[in-house]
Amino acid sequence: MKDEKDLEIVEKPKKKKGVIIGFILLILIILGLVGYILYDKGIIKLDAKKEKVETNEEVKKEKEETPEELSIDDKLVTENMKKIGGFSENYYDKEKTTIEDLDNNVLLSAGIYLYAQDSIVPSINYDDENLEIEAIKGTINKEKLGKNIKSIFGSKIKYNDTLTEKQYVKIDKGIIMEVNSNYSYKLRGMDNEWGDLVSNIYTKNEKALQYSDRIEIYQKSLILSQTRGEDFVYVYKATDQGLKSSIGKESAAIKWEDIANKYYNKADTYKFIFKLEDGNYIFSSVELVK
Repeated sequence: MKDEKDLEIVEKPKKKKGVIIGFILLILIILGLVGYILYDKGIIKLDAKKEKVETNEEVKKEKEETPEELSIDDKLVTENMKKIGGFSENYYDKEKTTIEDLDNNVLLSAGIYLYAQDSIVPSINYDDENLEIEAIKGTINKEKLGKNIKSIFGSKIKYNDTLTEKQYVKIDKGIIMEVNSNYSYKLRGMDNEWGDLVSNIYTKNEKALQYSDRIEIYQKSLILSQTRGEDFVYVYKATDQGLKSSIGKESAAIKWEDIANKYYNKADTYKFIFKLEDGNYIFSSVELVK
């Protein structure tokens, strides 16, 4: 039989071991509580930060300028959209085009187109049965051409007015303006340029918004194409410059304008931005609206 001394010796290590385990558990509990508190505070801070960001965004939206909606027949709309006719083929198949994306030849083409709209096209009498497009010739006034380029792209635009090759600029439906290196020109029908394939782009201005520093114009665009001798006119989206996948076809007996009006609801939409510079609006960018 063990005496009381022996029992005391055996019990002391057990008590000591129990104290150590209890101490470890206490530390774990404390660490757990501290971790939870830090986590909880972190969540609160994140939520607070998120709420602050959302509030700032709402305030920012409230402070954004409310634009004035212009009539699509407003002179600001028609005059500015006339400026981009000379380089439309350079943006239809792209998501976005800015001034920086346009090379020197495109700048010159844009100026030539606007020159033709102001000085040549208004004098063409399409009702004249004796009209001979090929007989219309002349020389472009380079000073006026320069003013046109600056009115489109701004006074800071840099370009070289030397023509290294002939320029062919479509100035109206079915009419090409052929410009030589000395800036002499003559008009020609598109029959001579494209052979049996006749294609034209049809556009419709949908909406125009005027801000304090810019105008945004939204335009629908389609391509109508017909091969001579065929009984149908095919309709394509403007992005389909290769005419690979038509979105419809109609009888060639129907006016092309009427066909375009029927398909504008399926057309691509482009947003044009003209920025205000020294009291005039200049082309800034055009992008495909998705």
